[in-house]
Parts: sequence; structure tokens; C-alpha cells
Amino acid sequence: MLAVLACAVSLGACGSISEKVASTASTMPAIGLPAGTPERTPEPPAFPPVHDMPPQRDGALLNDVQQQKLEDDLVAARNQQQTAAGIPPVKSAKPEKPKPKVTPVSSSQTIY
Repeated sequence: MLAVLACAVSLGACGSISEKVASTASTMPAIGLPAGTPERTPEPPAFPPVHDMPPQRDGALLNDVQQQKLEDDLVAARNQQQTAAGIPPVKSAKPEKPKPKVTPVSSSQTIY
């Protein structure tokens, strides 16, 4: 019983001591805010609405032909900018799609 009372008193003292230390330490030149720091606003800033979703888009997606034309236009613009800057344009090859791995039925890698 005495141990519980001693713990309760010491924890209560820690709370008041840390409040006093925080208030005095924040005004010390090496620990607190630097001189000329603007005062904090009395109310914290509002959080951005991260849970709000943007509205649905009205426009349609690009088809394959439009997508290819857009990519070709962007590559041409990049090459033109690199040529103007004196950098030789990079010839980028389209990455090939990996071929699907075909496992023969008689292989030991099948599940049957």
C-alpha cells in the first residue's frame, strides 16, 4: 500500500516538474526557439481532406492509336529539346513483352 502511494506521488511530481522544466527551458537561448521566430497561431492548422476523393473524369480514355501517337509526339519533343541543348538524342527501344513460360504437360513441374 505504501509502495503504491509512493509511486502515485512520484508520478504526479514528475508531471508538474516536466511542465515547469518545459516552460523555463523553452525560453533559454540554446534550447528554445531562435530569436525572431514568429509566434505560433493559437489554433492548429486544419488537416487537408485526405479522405475526399476527386470527382470522376468526364473524358474518355485514349485508344491504342491515340496512345501511340501521344508517345511518339513526346519522344519527338524530347529529342528536339536534347538536340537544341547539344545532347545527342537517345534512341529508346520499346521493351519487349515477356513471352509466357510454357510448361509441357510431361514436365515434372506440373501439379498433376
